[in-house]
Amino acid sequence: MTMQGYKRNNVQRTLVRSTKRESVMESIGEITHGMDVFTFSKGQYSLGDAVAWLLEQTGPADVTLSTWTAAHAEIESAWRLVENGAIRSLRWLVDFSFPRRQPGYCEALRQRFGDGVIRLTKNHAKFVLVRNESWNLVLRTSMNLNENPRFEYLEVSESLEMAEFLAGIVDEVFEDTSETSLDSRPSELENQFFDFDKPIPGSAGNTVLGITMDNPTKSGFSVE
Repeated sequence: MTMQGYKRNNVQRTLVRSTKRESVMESIGEITHGMDVFTFSKGQYSLGDAVAWLLEQTGPADVTLSTWTAAHAEIESAWRLVENGAIRSLRWLVDFSFPRRQPGYCEALRQRFGDGVIRLTKNHAKFVLVRNESWNLVLRTSMNLNENPRFEYLEVSESLEMAEFLAGIVDEVFEDTSETSLDSRPSELENQFFDFDKPIPGSAGNTVLGITMDNPTKSGFSVE
């Protein structure tokens, strides 16, 4: 396990309760460097709406999108943002069950964006990176990429450190699964997930709070 800490000095988190049908523009507001805003809504706007609003402010940017599922309408909305130049590049990290649960939507995703920018794995992490030369926006959310009128949260942070952290993980997933087809068997995708960052037996980094991952019943702290 690798742990890395950083301090965000003079950052004030804004808490926004958007349960009276406020729009995404009202909820997130104008972006600023170092911002951190947490919104709680009834799902009246989608994750796609949030991304579009941020891109309207950042200008053309590179986007990384991690989700459990995606609806056809949101896939088309993302494609329009690519077509009009708002998105310069787009990578997708999607749960490996997506082709089986929603074969039509998965095919639409492949047709629009191509297999080269899509990776399947066991994934329930929902976040978006919106980055260019001026901005490093990170969205963490309970929302999938679909319309879902229920309680949802969305947090937007402008943070180079957090963007680099998540982008680095996605980079590794893309590299580790570069030989995997979107038509691969679920068992193959599961095995790749379990092999990702697999601890090396006996290595110094395999302890969590003093418990060794090689033998969880044995303390990770040793005295020679």
